[in-house]
Amino acid sequence: VLIGLTLVISSCVKKEEISDDDDSSCVTSTAASGSITVGSETLSGVYASECITEDLPELLKRIKYVFVVTGDSTFSYEIHLYDDTSCNTVSGYWKNGRASVTVGAASGSNYKVDYTKSTIKLLANTTTAESILEGVFGYVNLTVGEEKSLPDTGEATKNLIYVTSNTVKLGDDSSSDYPSDVSDGPPEGKKTCQ
Repeated sequence: VLIGLTLVISSCVKKEEISDDDDSSCVTSTAASGSITVGSETLSGVYASECITEDLPELLKRIKYVFVVTGDSTFSYEIHLYDDTSCNTVSGYWKNGRASVTVGAASGSNYKVDYTKSTIKLLANTTTAESILEGVFGYVNLTVGEEKSLPDTGEATKNLIYVTSNTVKLGDDSSSDYPSDVSDGPPEGKKTCQ
């Protein structure tokens, strides 16, 4: 289910068209809790990409990717859709819950990480966001202003993660093997709040 909007957006993001006019506020309603140790670093709190501005799919103005540590072995990885050019007005979101997070051995400067796809939360605050999200999730009917929670597949997933004292970056999810690097994954997130 993560194919679709994620693939389209990720292919656009590789053009590195991101804005520096980002406000550094805590950008999600998801509550941060706990921490995850990655090598000598500790992941905790909320991390967000900059405001992605250009070459997005039709109907989208700007987006952010958001990573939230929600427990000692869980996190939420989110795509936030925006109605304005400054990433202040959220028109919708797609939150991917990840559980049973286990950090493994180092792979270069990255670390192997395993987790399961546990939950999906969708919210459309506008009819445009409703159309986008329903286009990705063809089996879902959304009501504007109401969050919809769904179980994800429970699939075991392999990935790589790169962490510094104030940033995090994931590679591309895989059900079969770890990616070779994080460079093909979504943009880096910078810590915005605890």
